Amino acid sequence: MFRTARLLGLFDNQFSKPGPLRQAKKRNGLIWIWTLFSLPTLIVLVGNHPDVQEWFIMQYRPVEYPPQSDPSIIYDIFHGKRPERSSMESYQKETAKWKAKPLADSE
Repeated sequence: MFRTARLLGLFDNQFSKPGPLRQAKKRNGLIWIWTLFSLPTLIVLVGNHPDVQEWFIMQYRPVEYPPQSDPSIIYDIFHGKRPERSSMESYQKETAKWKAKPLADSE
């Protein structure tokens, strides 16, 4: 009854006791599998909390164009059309919005 070393490696007996390295590898493998299957569930449970979503919305910023580069002006120029407004009008409009907005730091 001859067995290959590979088959005998599956069994722990008095001749092949697991050493610290093999035990650590087995433990790390189990931790890896547990994390692989548990982490998506935890991310969904935590990420769907309204407070977490509100925090993300407060941190998120859409693309902001500088006041003098109104995207519609750039689009019109790129497609060979005459722009309906000038960059200066766009700049003045953004400046007026900025001046009218109350400062949040003064509270």
